[in-house]
Amino acid sequence: MKTHDKRRRLVGALVASAASLVAAPAAAQRAPTVVEAGGRALAVVVTDDGVTARTCAKAAGCDPTGGQRLRPPPSFRGKADATKVEALTLAGGKRIAWVTFPGDDGRAFQLLLGPAKTGESPSVIYSGVTGSGAGAERTTTFTVDKDAKDVATVRLAINAKLCDKDVLVSTRTLDPNRLELVGTAGPDPIGSRRAGATKLTATAATAAPSTFRVLRAKSASSGSASLAVDGDDATAWVEEEPGAGKHAFASFSAPSGVSLNGLELSMKPPADVAVPRAPKKLSIVVDSAVFSVELPDAPPEGTRQAITFPSPVKASCVAVVIDEVHPASGKGDKKGDPSAYVSEIRARTELEGKSLEDLAKGLSGGGPRARDNLALLEAEGKRGLAAVIAVYPELDGAGRDLARRIIDAAPCAEKLALYLPLFVDKDREEAERARDRIRRCGKEAGPPLLAKLETATGEARAAYAEEAALIAPDQAVPVLVSALDKASTPAERRPLRRALAKAAARETGVRALGRAASDPSFAKLSLATRIDFLRALGDDAPKIEGTRPAVAAAGADAKAFRDRYLVLGPAAAIARAGDKPAEAILASALSDADAPRLRTRAAELSGGIAGLRPKLLTLVDDPEVRVREAALASLAQNAEIDKAATTKLLVRLVKDP
Repeated sequence: MKTHDKRRRLVGALVASAASLVAAPAAAQRAPTVVEAGGRALAVVVTDDGVTARTCAKAAGCDPTGGQRLRPPPSFRGKADATKVEALTLAGGKRIAWVTFPGDDGRAFQLLLGPAKTGESPSVIYSGVTGSGAGAERTTTFTVDKDAKDVATVRLAINAKLCDKDVLVSTRTLDPNRLELVGTAGPDPIGSRRAGATKLTATAATAAPSTFRVLRAKSASSGSASLAVDGDDATAWVEEEPGAGKHAFASFSAPSGVSLNGLELSMKPPADVAVPRAPKKLSIVVDSAVFSVELPDAPPEGTRQAITFPSPVKASCVAVVIDEVHPASGKGDKKGDPSAYVSEIRARTELEGKSLEDLAKGLSGGGPRARDNLALLEAEGKRGLAAVIAVYPELDGAGRDLARRIIDAAPCAEKLALYLPLFVDKDREEAERARDRIRRCGKEAGPPLLAKLETATGEARAAYAEEAALIAPDQAVPVLVSALDKASTPAERRPLRRALAKAAARETGVRALGRAASDPSFAKLSLATRIDFLRALGDDAPKIEGTRPAVAAAGADAKAFRDRYLVLGPAAAIARAGDKPAEAILASALSDADAPRLRTRAAELSGGIAGLRPKLLTLVDDPEVRVREAALASLAQNAEIDKAATTKLLVRLVKDP
């Protein structure tokens, strides 16, 4: 009896153990972390792709099951085993949960969670990416310092690059009572350089806006610097730090070889910003100088203000630092945290008055100035690309190398405007390069290649047709069949046949050719078109759907000598695959006593077709010597010159003079 009881206990323990293993995935087996603050509790547990958190009335028995799921951005998921949840005790005794989702390059996604005052959802105190990825211009550093009693102080430090200088933008410290991050602005980003600043006053801009987008966004203390150089006054760089924007900055790269005569600012209050404030004073920082600029009047919407440097400046970086914003006007102003903004920043340069084509022509020769031109053309996007393509034939080798940096980075729909004409250029190096770029575009190159069939002639038309059939056969086959039906001479049809043959080289092409041959409209095409289509397929004809009935129909319709002669090739290809109607077409030609040329061609093509061997044996004694030679050659292909064939041959030799 004792033995049986022991076994039952052992079996019961094993069953319970197995059930616990099946109940939840490995990541969910971790014990929840429970914290308390403000008389309520929060339970947090790691799951496969995030955490689950639930607020409870008290810590005892607080369970995250059924709570809110919180997931980090996709690049921080899938590392449940490395996800860390730690309870932090703050000054005053409140406790919060600190969750860290590790990422790559030293980055992490951080959560600070506390119990909500009401409901079961957690209170998210902070969520964001910290650390610095490769080449980052702005970084957030997250630190937790603990004293001897294990009381934690949580800080966030935000740093950004002002040109090549690392600047502390702000420090935020967690208030242990309010459970909020309280910000403190960093030091003056210009520092001691401000003392030597040259004072300037902006004036209303009267000249036309600058032709070129010289500046390119690098970084900002907060907000998106790129919105200040996107060419659109309706968007704006808006600083996002607490306060009135003092010391907020945005940095921009500039071609170091281009002289800057000044800047032009546009001010249009962003519609999505509650309390926008235009700058009243700002500083401009370049490589070798600082300018302190006063913008005396609160600008009306859409106003452009010009800042002229005392003398032209060459700089690789230009930064704009907000020193002061215009105050509220008092009437109709919304209350809240004001946000400094600049709608658009344009550089005035020595290049004013020149066209984009002038810049593109300056790529020739390479060198520093050519590379500066390249940077300006890249900043112009589609306009710059169009200018480069327009002057490409005029550039020397070094200039073309630079031009292709822009062209090859463009979408296929845009760069094919250059590479399609070059594909048939007499310069073989350019033509081969164009072929490579066209093929990289794949099916996207199909429509523009086929469009060229409408205007190209001769060898160029043939080249476009073949390339389209090779890289986009499903698009090319219907167009080529239609063009074949419109062609009026054998010379026009020949390149289209070659192109259709290219389509058969790919499985997608085989399917496209099969759809064309099987379509009811195929029978309505001219006989010449149908025969040429079938001729293009060559030995691939048997594997293409619809070709057997198509050959039979063409053979039945062929009455003229030319048509009967040309249909023999496709018929032979199909007959070798065992098709009897195709074999009958060849047999009829072999038996036509009035057409020795037809008999000759049929005899040339009938080798290896077992059902036609008797007719070939008969033709060994044909009155026409070319017929006899063709029959013997076909019989010899498969060692079919047996005793009967030898006898016929000897008899024929006796008869011949």
